[in-house]
Amino acid sequence: MVWLFLSRKSIYNLKIWQSIILMITLPIVGFSGAKLLYVIENFEKVMSGGDVGMSFFGTVFIVPIVMPLVGKMLGVPMRNTLDICIPGGIAVLGCMRVNCFISGCCSGILVHGFDTWFPLPVQLFEAIGDFMILTLILWWEKSHIPKGRIYPMFLILYGILRFFLEWFRITERPWLGMAHGHWFSILALAIGFTTFIIMERSEKHAQK
Repeated sequence: MVWLFLSRKSIYNLKIWQSIILMITLPIVGFSGAKLLYVIENFEKVMSGGDVGMSFFGTVFIVPIVMPLVGKMLGVPMRNTLDICIPGGIAVLGCMRVNCFISGCCSGILVHGFDTWFPLPVQLFEAIGDFMILTLILWWEKSHIPKGRIYPMFLILYGILRFFLEWFRITERPWLGMAHGHWFSILALAIGFTTFIIMERSEKHAQK
């Protein structure tokens, strides 16, 4: 993640100290968001003494709320803050999913193979998908896309990835046969498309 910040700081005209502060703050904010959303989703379980896990969409949704405020205090425009933070956030998500696989949480449905039953490693599938999204976004960035487009692009791609993988996870499906992850994916897609369209229209209007 150090490389993702320091090697890209010149693209957004950041000083090295601004990049370092954003780099240190991002995982703290992301981890806190994942914990917070888990508590909201599982309030009764947590209050009764259950373990406090993580809901990764908490990271996805809290970063664009908190990090622009941090950027503002550092004198960094909101769009630049999100653009430079999102690749690092994706890398954190991918690493967290690898850790999920190692610790045995967030496992997939049981599948049969090699004369035995074993859980589908959806954590690794998502980690691979996360790093593919990261690679694609870094390529887009080099293509000189307009500022502010990286976050909505990430929401769209991550929303599609998670919506698909949620069908293969062992999780409760309380609403219309879909898990919380499905609904958060739909929300991410809606926000991503809406933000992207608003930015495109605003830019075209400004050029008139």
